[in-house]
Amino acid sequence: MRMTVLRVLRWIVPFLLALALISGCNLLKVEPDDSDSQNPPLVYKNNPDFIKGSVIVDSFINRIWNGGTFEPLQTLKNNGLDWVRVGVTTQSFTELAGDVSTWPAVGYPEENDGFSDYGKYWSSREVAGQILKEASTVGCKLDVFLFLSYREAYAFFQNTPDAWSTFSDTDLAAQIKTSARETAQYFHQKLGFTIEVYEIGNEIDFGILNRVAGKEITVPDGVDMVNQRGWLEDNIWSLEVPFLKAAIEGIDSYYADEKIIAPKI
Repeated sequence: MRMTVLRVLRWIVPFLLALALISGCNLLKVEPDDSDSQNPPLVYKNNPDFIKGSVIVDSFINRIWNGGTFEPLQTLKNNGLDWVRVGVTTQSFTELAGDVSTWPAVGYPEENDGFSDYGKYWSSREVAGQILKEASTVGCKLDVFLFLSYREAYAFFQNTPDAWSTFSDTDLAAQIKTSARETAQYFHQKLGFTIEVYEIGNEIDFGILNRVAGKEITVPDGVDMVNQRGWLEDNIWSLEVPFLKAAIEGIDSYYADEKIIAPKI
């Protein structure tokens, strides 16, 4: 019986393949039906509306301070990368004011130095600026997202810079506006290029600037903050609005015609 089945399959499989070729049907290519609105075909290489980009930082740090040789930007660009997205903290360091060729001699700070798990230079204004400069050189469009923190900020980890920690909400918004403007000014005046898109905050669904659900802001028993959008809107997102607006106003005050994307809240 088993041999009979195998003999039948030996004839059926080639027959089906031939039928597919004759009919123009592509049975060998996994691609959703165009008519299926829930699962559109994953066609992106030739789609001008599909943004192809990457966040760059760690490979740069490794190359400048650790002797790394990996430089992904040109390879990524050659393979269709259009955008480079770079995060920037509120930190700026005078020792990095010189040409990037002098940075190795400065030395890289220890990780877990009180500033960042990755060292205080990580995503500082100068480091972010140099990455953006290299990305611009290979022809990529530039996207900057402001951490609004002295270190990496993500999800439930959203630290206010120490120097801002005692500010009232009004004073904090004013400081954010000033910092955002200075960052935009640095990238344009110092480095001479325009950022295509600014994003305010990073992963701020559950809070920002030491105003985080489950930490500084108590989540009542029985509230599913992940799935109860109304609770987030009333207790988290509403608190973020003045700070997001302040950052947008700061950037817009320098680039009146800059395209700004704020978080969708």
